[in-house]
Formats: sequence, structure tokens, C-alpha cells
Amino acid sequence: MKNYTLRELKNLCEKFNYKYVSLLDANNKEVVRQNLANKETEKYKEIFNYLETPGISNSYIFCGKFNKYKNTEGEKYIVNLDNNEQKEIVKSSSINLSADFQQVANHPAVKMQQEINRLMLEIERKDEIIENLENELDELIKLKSEVTLSEQEPVKSNFENAQNFLSQIMEFGAPLLDQHFQIKKDAMEIERLKYANNMNRQNFAGARPQARPEPRPEPVNYSQQIKKIEDWIDTKQGTDNFEKLLAMYHNSTTLEQFKELLKENDINLLDELNAL
Repeated sequence: MKNYTLRELKNLCEKFNYKYVSLLDANNKEVVRQNLANKETEKYKEIFNYLETPGISNSYIFCGKFNKYKNTEGEKYIVNLDNNEQKEIVKSSSINLSADFQQVANHPAVKMQQEINRLMLEIERKDEIIENLENELDELIKLKSEVTLSEQEPVKSNFENAQNFLSQIMEFGAPLLDQHFQIKKDAMEIERLKYANNMNRQNFAGARPQARPEPRPEPVNYSQQIKKIEDWIDTKQGTDNFEKLLAMYHNSTTLEQFKELLKENDINLLDELNAL
């Protein structure tokens, strides 16, 4: 492989105008990382600034490619800085170089340039990571938009929503559950009173003088029925039926509706309740 001076390398770059460039040392270790798309101008400047830094090695490998893929070999040029041109650059520098190379290498300006190069490499590495993540995000958004309605989560029924609601109630303990039972009891009692009031109005509107009716057996107290159902539900704690019973109880506005739900979901439970 032919050796090129820094000026010859610049002429080659102007001639071919590579879109992706990088710089390696003599051991093929990356010194200046390959640029991202449409960033070649800044990368050319960075590479030539580095090659003009006093105190660096004499030999580097310049890599030029027309696409960014790493498996593409591209063109490589050995840059030899041990020539008159480089000596003139060093001589014209404002740095007063010592004959001792160790002193030159430890000069603050050299160390500062090395730190700048390291930080620029780190920035480019993170830019590349961000670019890859953005591409992955675009792919995920595209896949999500292609999900069909059949693959979407089915809408939960009222019964399932009630089960979730009562499961959350159970986390707050027995006092809150007692309040829930009391509210449900009051709601059922109000419905019973409304029904009884409507029946009394109808009977009063169509009433005619008639003989005093025979006394009828007193109906079972409505509150006692509610209490009996709540005590029965409490006996199911720790079983698979407990939350199911709570859900049906929560969805009922009357005792008759609660029994209808029992009949639809588990006839055995209805038989057990009726046997009490």
C-alpha cells in the first residue's frame, strides 16, 4: 500500500469526496470514528485537525467509503507524517517544542487535543445509539398501527368490572366492606318501599266499599332477608365463589334480581340460598 503525504491525502479527498470517512492508527485501532450520514464535512475537518496535531505518531490509515455499512471495505490510504511538510507545520506552530519527545507528548495542548478527540468520539457513539433507537421506535410504532381489531383486548363485561371493583374494595378491609353492604341494603329497602307505595296508590284509586278482608300472614321482613343473604355471602370468604357472589350482589338492585343472577351463573348457589 502506497504512503501518502498529508497534502496528497487532501487532494485525494477533494477528488473522490467520500461520504463516510474515518482514521485508524498503524495497528488498525480507530482514532477518529466514522461519521453519520451527511456529516462528512465536519469529519474531514476533524481528521485533518488531528493529523496536524504536534506530537502524534508518524503513520495513520485514512478510510474512505461511499456507504456507511461496516462490512464495506472502502478505500484505505497510509498517511506518512514523517516528511518535510509535517516538519514545516510543527515548526510554524506557536508551541515551543522540546527536543525531548516525552515532553512534547505531555504538553498541555497535546493532552487537551487528545481529550477533545476522545469526547468527540463519545458524542458520535451516543449519536449513533440514539439514531438506532429512533429507528427501532419507528418500527414499533409501525407494528402497533398494524394490529387488527381481533387482536385487541376484548371489552370487559359489567360483571367483570364489578369483580374488579369489589377486589379493590377487599384491599381496604372489613370496615369498608360493611359500609358497602349497608349501602346496598339501604338501596334495596328504598326500592321495596317505592314498590309498596305504588301498590298502595293503585289499590286506593280503585278501592270500593267492601267487607273487611280476612287477615293475611305477615310477610317476611325485607331487611331480614338482606341480612340473611349478606351473612351467607360472608360464609364464602376464602372460597372461589366469594368474589363472584360480591359481584352479583353489587350488580343487583333488588333481591329478585340477585336471585336471577345466581340462577344464570350458578344454579347450585341459588339452591343453597333457598335452602337456608
